Amino acid sequence: MPLALSNRQERIERTLFEVIRLLLVDTGYLPDVTTFAHSAAGSDAYQAARKAIHDSSKGFCVDLFGVGSQQSKYLKRVPRIVLVKRRFNPSFEIGLPVNPYFTAVTDIDNITHYTQQRVTNSVIEGFYDIILSANSAASDRIMNVIMANAIPGKGYLQYQDDADERFMIEYQNQSEQHDEEEGVHNYIISYRIPDLFFATPIDMANVAPIECITLNSLTTGNSLLSQTIIGNCPVFAQSLYTDGVNDVAHNPTANTEAFNPFETAAWSASVWVKPTFAGASMNAFGVKGGGDNYNRFWLRLGSNGSMIIGSHGTIIYGPLIPGGGSHWTSWNMYSVSVEVTGTFTQTTKMYFNGVLIDTEVGSRYNYNFPTTQLGIGAQAAGNGGIIGYSTQFVFTENLVPESEWLALYNGGIGDNPENVITNPHSIYKIVEAAGTVTGSIADSLGVQDLTMSGFVLPFGVNEESP
Repeated sequence: MPLALSNRQERIERTLFEVIRLLLVDTGYLPDVTTFAHSAAGSDAYQAARKAIHDSSKGFCVDLFGVGSQQSKYLKRVPRIVLVKRRFNPSFEIGLPVNPYFTAVTDIDNITHYTQQRVTNSVIEGFYDIILSANSAASDRIMNVIMANAIPGKGYLQYQDDADERFMIEYQNQSEQHDEEEGVHNYIISYRIPDLFFATPIDMANVAPIECITLNSLTTGNSLLSQTIIGNCPVFAQSLYTDGVNDVAHNPTANTEAFNPFETAAWSASVWVKPTFAGASMNAFGVKGGGDNYNRFWLRLGSNGSMIIGSHGTIIYGPLIPGGGSHWTSWNMYSVSVEVTGTFTQTTKMYFNGVLIDTEVGSRYNYNFPTTQLGIGAQAAGNGGIIGYSTQFVFTENLVPESEWLALYNGGIGDNPENVITNPHSIYKIVEAAGTVTGSIADSLGVQDLTMSGFVLPFGVNEESP
């Protein structure tokens, strides 16, 4: 900080000198030193220009001296303006805050974490005197006019080396010290430079910028009513429109690449859904182990407004969503996290729009399958699917906490899950062109694309989205 303060003092002094000098040059009371060569001949030419002003109708030239020793100001030649630095002291008007900032660190798994840092800042105030030395009423008046127009009573001045940066200056007081024997009147005007702020420089390249702000309007049941998007926010491209009968996007043959909740001690999943028919239970996704149609997991939206996680032909857990079936015709985000805590024992948590609605500890399943089939928009075989729209399927083979589900929901329509959810396995954003009824639904992580089956227009990829 000492070197930073020294540099700041010099910049302030140069700025004060320059604003006064430019006004003296503009009014014709001082030659423009920048137009003369830095040589003996240039110095002689400058002195000749001073004499020309003195011999003109103006009658005198006003010299200007910056901060320096007494010897650097030569013999006392008047009229003149002299800049004198007083002291720079700690300021306590706005305190000494400790400000946090964050630096990005990428670990060996290529996951970025943000570490909070703290920097103690310093606040300094400085004081300057500007001395006007006059030997006539005319020179006294001119120098007062120059000062009144060059430096505000209270305001901001641009640094002479950076037009985008400013410092505040305010008039403090004035006094007089006259030299009657020499016939010189000295008027001393004092200024204060408050709140010079010093902090350890922050590498802005390591600070995550805010690029997107979303404002969500919710019902009392935490259902999304409307959303305002500010900034450069990612949005959902499309959704998958399924008929609830045989439409499904899945991997037709069980393999080891697909999302596998059977071979892990914890797993999580999430999907946005907007049903167009609320009269029956509908499966948002399903996973079956190996080639066994009976051993499977599925997330089902119940006709009574429940959110059901099931397996092996059995309902594991089915809490009623606040507001029940009133949500069935609007877009909402449904999420589940399951942790296997022992043989035949698991803890299941259900989330609605990022908020935990219930937790259940049960003992309903214990089986392992090294290969799986995943289906979205329905169970893996295409039965009992959503009658309506679904999009942004997220699957992980680890626990996702409520904070991340809520961040994904509040992050905005179409927020990139890979930037929010820790270690996702597969993500299906439904980015394919509207009207697509065959081909693949891409996994944005490139792990396991899914094949569309049973779709006939108007079903398939649709422009409808949250």
